[in-house]
Amino acid sequence: MTQTARYHHGDLHATLLQEANTLLNEQGIEGLSLRKLAERAGVSRTAPYHHRDKNALLCALATQAFRQLDEMINSQLQEAGSQEGIQNFVREYLRFATENPEQYELMFGRTIWKGGEPTDELKTIDRKSVV
Repeated sequence: MTQTARYHHGDLHATLLQEANTLLNEQGIEGLSLRKLAERAGVSRTAPYHHRDKNALLCALATQAFRQLDEMINSQLQEAGSQEGIQNFVREYLRFATENPEQYELMFGRTIWKGGEPTDELKTIDRKSVV
């Protein structure tokens, strides 16, 4: 959404996560704020507080990224019985990491795991992805 667009209907949670990912990609973790997110999504300043605080929002973004990675991994593992399948898996993993550097940093970096407080949902999906 552009800054002039306004949120009118649909899934507010999905809209906020989509806009948060855009802000994350444009301005990095430090540039992402709930206030900027509300402005960008065209909602009241209190609407993003569905996530309680910035840490909860970052955890939701990391959880979403883990789900995307899981889908990619499961898809690639179905054909990973061959050397070509394994090579495709590695290429897809690296593609995910290079095309989504800010999300990758949230998933595996210090912001949440050392400096923040991972949510139970994030811990669950993180363990699932590792196994």
